[in-house]
Amino acid sequence: ADGAEPDQWPIRVLAGVRFQQALSAIDDGRLDDAMRFLTQSELRYRSLEDSGAEVDKARLGLATTLSTMCRACQSMGDSEAARRHIEQAIKLQEELATRHPDVPIYLDGLATSFIELANLYRVNGEPAEDAYRGALAAYDALVQARPEIPRYRFNRATAQLNLAWLLNQQELPAESQAQAVAGINEFIGLAGDYPEDVRYTAGEAAGRVIVAEVLRDHGDRENSLAMLEIAIQELAGLGQDARPQDFLQRAVAVSLLASTRGAASEVSTDEQRATAVPLFDAAGELFEDLLASDSPLPRERDAAAWNDFRRAQHLSSAGDSAAATAAMQLALSRFEAPPENAVFLEHIAWFLLQSPDPDLRDVAVAVDLLERALKLAPRNVRCLETSALAHLRQGDVNTARERLRT
Repeated sequence: ADGAEPDQWPIRVLAGVRFQQALSAIDDGRLDDAMRFLTQSELRYRSLEDSGAEVDKARLGLATTLSTMCRACQSMGDSEAARRHIEQAIKLQEELATRHPDVPIYLDGLATSFIELANLYRVNGEPAEDAYRGALAAYDALVQARPEIPRYRFNRATAQLNLAWLLNQQELPAESQAQAVAGINEFIGLAGDYPEDVRYTAGEAAGRVIVAEVLRDHGDRENSLAMLEIAIQELAGLGQDARPQDFLQRAVAVSLLASTRGAASEVSTDEQRATAVPLFDAAGELFEDLLASDSPLPRERDAAAWNDFRRAQHLSSAGDSAAATAAMQLALSRFEAPPENAVFLEHIAWFLLQSPDPDLRDVAVAVDLLERALKLAPRNVRCLETSALAHLRQGDVNTARERLRT
């Protein structure tokens, strides 16, 4: 490639090889190697673009590389670089999709980049709904043009479920439930068309978990419990066909079932603990099985930490400060190795600041957690607000004022 003319095939091949090497490095957690390969791929694609040879193909490869660089930078905690890369990728892909509306690969790349942008916004605590809507618009066009390709329907349904979860966080239950139900129905249709593919049954179960959260957060705990129990049965029914992500989704559903049962009980503290704690323990066992693999994923570690956190909240409300403290310490210990999760760190910090149990309040630890969170996501509004509160509790009014102004 170094000896080739700018428009010759060795450059295109090498750019693609470097990109595949980067994907392998990301899967292995070798993020520095991944960025080195991606940078080499980016340079090759830019040289092809500048040469004027097969410009659209070069721009597609460049956009795909930039989108992947966003993901790698996000995992490394460099949110500003991640934002820069994904904005460049979307600009390229929008131009390609506009010029070639009948070519699916350009719309597919655009949808994928919108999903990456949504993930970045979520980590930074910024509104991600429009990014998901951008992805859904692209997937709608793809499904309309090529309804025979199940992957487009699958990706659209997954985006609908993610949007539903976000809308629920924004306290828009009607729109949230509508998106979740649309996603569930898509997965039910896919499961009927392709009964041998367990992904579609698992997707339906994931949708039920989101609907359960919407119902729980708006006071309908009985139907929330019923929806979670159906989801757990569906995931357990996958048997040997279940994939690691299906075990993860099942563990998450069991954890939510535990917290929902505990919150729903109008009985004594002892009975609440008898209802919820065994379920938290069962979820914990599922998470530990996942984390015992040779290369556990960050999302598995994060989900296990959320289960520990929910367990700590429940034990605190039940009056067991010692057990709640142990559960909280276990949750924090999961982030002793990178990558960290800014949203999770903020939630624990808020709990340490606002816990009704004085034995669990710890302003100094909360301040430390929030500093770690803000290094990962300096634009995260919740992290800034909670950090202001923590510094105010310490008597540092100037830092509190600075965080609020930011």
